[in-house]
Amino acid sequence: MSAREFADLSPDGFAPKERVADYFEAYARKFNAPIRTGVEVKKVERNVSRPGFTIETSKGVIEANRVVAATGPFQRPVIPPIAPKDQPFLQIHSADYRNPAQLPEGAVLVVGGADRR
Repeated sequence: MSAREFADLSPDGFAPKERVADYFEAYARKFNAPIRTGVEVKKVERNVSRPGFTIETSKGVIEANRVVAATGPFQRPVIPPIAPKDQPFLQIHSADYRNPAQLPEGAVLVVGGADRR
């Protein structure tokens, strides 16, 4: 499986949701990605005396050097005001993400949810 395509679909074709879900599961297995689903993020705080963030979740605490907050419906980007604008870190909405080259080197934490109200 290619990391970016469905070999049997035309470039303008659409894969059914089941194939997309299967693709993401296979991709995560291939790279041994530490993905957690169904976890509520309760609090994200920048560490004071060391780099990174401490994230409180419904399944425990996670330490991360970077955080991606992926929130809001697909068509309407929402970036919550939790991160100070003067801090030296990248905050990008999924609507603006095109490829990994946009991100700094190192691990990334993606936080998100979609609400289709």
